[in-house]
Amino acid sequence: MYLAFKEGRKGQVLARHSVMQYYRQTKNWLLEQFPQHRAAIDKTLLKKGQVLERYYMKRESGAFVNKAPACTKKALKKMRLHVYSTAVTTADYQDAALLCLLCYLFGRASDLTLLRKVNLSIGSGEIFFVRFIRVKTSEEQGLSLFPDEDFSTCPFLPLRSRW
Repeated sequence: MYLAFKEGRKGQVLARHSVMQYYRQTKNWLLEQFPQHRAAIDKTLLKKGQVLERYYMKRESGAFVNKAPACTKKALKKMRLHVYSTAVTTADYQDAALLCLLCYLFGRASDLTLLRKVNLSIGSGEIFFVRFIRVKTSEEQGLSLFPDEDFSTCPFLPLRSRW
């Protein structure tokens, strides 16, 4: 909790990203130094990390910090149609496909671009499963995709263009 109130060089409280980065570095150091106590350390540090996240969601005003809204299908369609209308090279079409996939998977453009074909599967009922590992947290997560009637917002069109 010391980091949550630590002032930086300019006299302001450290940013959320900086605090969480210091926290991750400390956590990794502890796990390296005491591998035999990994289970106990993980549980304790997970709780403390959640407290830090909650604190940073609420600032001094006590209200939640406004975050960017998720990308709507209407906005996604406009962005993709613009990219298609101004496309010159095949890379432009790949950018449009990646934009659709990232917005569909994560709600907004993201840095989670390490999706590989081996992490994709189709289950019963034509449900598309994606397993990916987040770069920042190294946690495995899953997500289901469903086909869309509109080609400009369908998540399968970008996947087809990548493989």
